[in-house]
Amino acid sequence: MASPALANPGTTLQYMHSTHDSFAVRRLAGTEPLWMYRACTPSSVPSHLSAKSSTRSKHAPPPPPPPSSSSAHTASSYANPNASGVNQIERRFPQSRPPPFLAATPPTPPDGGGGTMAAPTAASSTAAPMEDLLDQRLFVTFDDAYKAIKDHQYQRGFVATSKSVSTNRQGQKRGYICCQRSGEYRPWAHNAGKKKSSTKKSACPFSVYISFSRATGTYAVRVKHQEHNHEPLSELRANSRYRLDSQRHFGPEIYRLVESLSKENKTLQQIARCIGEAHPEISIHFRDVSFIRKQLRLGRVPACPPAQPSTEVIRRNPSAPSHRPLRSGIYAPTMTFFEPATEDLDMVSIKTHAQRLVRAGLVGLVAMGSYGEAVHCTRNEKVAVTRATREALDAAGFPATPIIIGATEGSVRGTVELAVQAKDAGADYALVLAPSYYKTQIDKEAIVGYFTAVADASPLPVIVYNHPAVVAGIDLDSDVLIRLAQHPNVVGTEFTCGNTGKLSRVAQATFAQTPFGQGSGYMAFGGMCDFTLQTLISGGSGVIAGGANVMPKVCVRVWNLYTDGKREEAEALQKILSRGDWALTKAAIAGTKYAIHAHYGYGGFPRRPLKKLNQATAAAIQEGIREVMDVEKSL
Repeated sequence: MASPALANPGTTLQYMHSTHDSFAVRRLAGTEPLWMYRACTPSSVPSHLSAKSSTRSKHAPPPPPPPSSSSAHTASSYANPNASGVNQIERRFPQSRPPPFLAATPPTPPDGGGGTMAAPTAASSTAAPMEDLLDQRLFVTFDDAYKAIKDHQYQRGFVATSKSVSTNRQGQKRGYICCQRSGEYRPWAHNAGKKKSSTKKSACPFSVYISFSRATGTYAVRVKHQEHNHEPLSELRANSRYRLDSQRHFGPEIYRLVESLSKENKTLQQIARCIGEAHPEISIHFRDVSFIRKQLRLGRVPACPPAQPSTEVIRRNPSAPSHRPLRSGIYAPTMTFFEPATEDLDMVSIKTHAQRLVRAGLVGLVAMGSYGEAVHCTRNEKVAVTRATREALDAAGFPATPIIIGATEGSVRGTVELAVQAKDAGADYALVLAPSYYKTQIDKEAIVGYFTAVADASPLPVIVYNHPAVVAGIDLDSDVLIRLAQHPNVVGTEFTCGNTGKLSRVAQATFAQTPFGQGSGYMAFGGMCDFTLQTLISGGSGVIAGGANVMPKVCVRVWNLYTDGKREEAEALQKILSRGDWALTKAAIAGTKYAIHAHYGYGGFPRRPLKKLNQATAAAIQEGIREVMDVEKSL
């Protein structure tokens, strides 16, 4: 298959990188450069790209011949001649796009009987150009973009793979997706009789770059070259990388069928033929059969078909006599205050603090969470703080404000017992962490079983608390969270992991509540106030923000500006909020209590073993939050 530039003899491929002024591309926020290429005649080729000055490798293959009329992939599919005879391909984006949480689901292979993706053939590949694919898509994670590109190339009969992928300090990936045959070309004659992968290289120019866009909080894709210099694979199923991707889609039914046919002493080819006849919608290769038999020997049989995110309404969460409804907005994990001399509970400060927060515009409070030093308190103290908070809200005229209690006690029995007592004290929901003390003995199924057992027995609706930093690094992935969301007594997730891509996937799958719609009532909470805006953009329901203990009005202001359509003002204020929140995050609980004492006259110190602040740290906090506190006091 020839590239567009080589569609006519005597033409050369010229790469161009346009500037913002020449080809502005409308994105979600602002513009960015655009890659394009065009076919040009020898007379218009720049000198540095001419044949005499070419820097092509000495091993590069000769230009392929012009494509035949019967070729399934012709240059005319991607290049349109203009009046001057110059073929031009430009990557354009629409003037407006849906937000990232409304992005289309990446194309998935046809499935049937627990089956796998069907392997396309060279003659039947009719996939849309890469440009069309990207014009319709936004990607919230690098893996989403990579999968979409791979699936697109599979449909055309090619195999794409990642090259030079790196991760920055913020954990965001970037890198190139190239053809499996990219790289230095080595003639077959030089490797006769040798089974080396390098013999398949053809210096294929296909190249796509994926990078994170800070302006939009999503992953952007730039097409550098969307054509290949070789024909599609005649049998894609024979490719090992394709088989590795497709084998993940085989369900337990296929495993059982392979096991039963193997007991009849059938060969790999016979088993593949039998499965193909029984399930014509499945494309299976004899090498797939070998892979499945190996998994059976190792005892790795899938327990159920691969879970697919559901977009249907899972539940409604209406107001009920047993609990107050959760609303979209800002929540705060309230601090627990102690008497400086005795470390006894300071009930006066606890009640004063709760009333100050709800009067600032917060729509709910979390008692005995991470900021509430729950691990330093007894069960009786947790219940007492919950009761005092409820009394303070009722006295201040906020009887409808819900209280979420951190109910984690490590065991199913202890967590349920605390939830029972907390309900009597005025709590409405239970926030539950993953069990982590015996981390080496806890696997994914044990975690799912723990949350399911708690949700079955808890009188309070459960919110899953995903906070890897406090549970020995256990980070629940989106598949587990979506699976847990199917339980009727699990009503939300708090993403203190800071992964907005995960939040977006769960919010889509559960049809979560947002400021713009009730949805199913499921709540997808961001866990830090420094990505309040990112939570909104990703389709989140609210933010449980530790920084809201100090600057609640600023947090609420950012939320309200965005929901009112004032995005530029919200972005500007979010930057100020993030700078101030970072100063508090570094100083943790002791620093937050110091800031409360410095600006509101109460706060005290954390319980031991946490230490008090020294003067240098206190001065750094004051300087770090000076800007945001000026805004807070002006509201």
